[in-house]
Amino acid sequence: MVVLPRVLKIKRRYIILNNVDIKRFKKDYINFFGYIDYYKLNFDYITYNDFYIIIVNRKDIYKVIFILYLQNKKIIKVFNTLKQSKDFLNIF
Repeated sequence: MVVLPRVLKIKRRYIILNNVDIKRFKKDYINFFGYIDYYKLNFDYITYNDFYIIIVNRKDIYKVIFILYLQNKKIIKVFNTLKQSKDFLNIF
């Protein structure tokens, strides 16, 4: 297995939200920015009780915030690492 240099790794951000409809988010993102941008986003999510941790590429975080703003969703916080976001939600 080849380990990538730090420069080539994807830098991610972790957004914590309350109830969000993932299917609607994907649909709205594709309608505004297209399929190519959606696949560059490297979108993933984790659910914990009523909270969602949305994992996105650092370069496209403002696009994600824009789509969430259009859906009237309130962002609780944005983190640099998954560990920080888990500590915030007290996930062990």
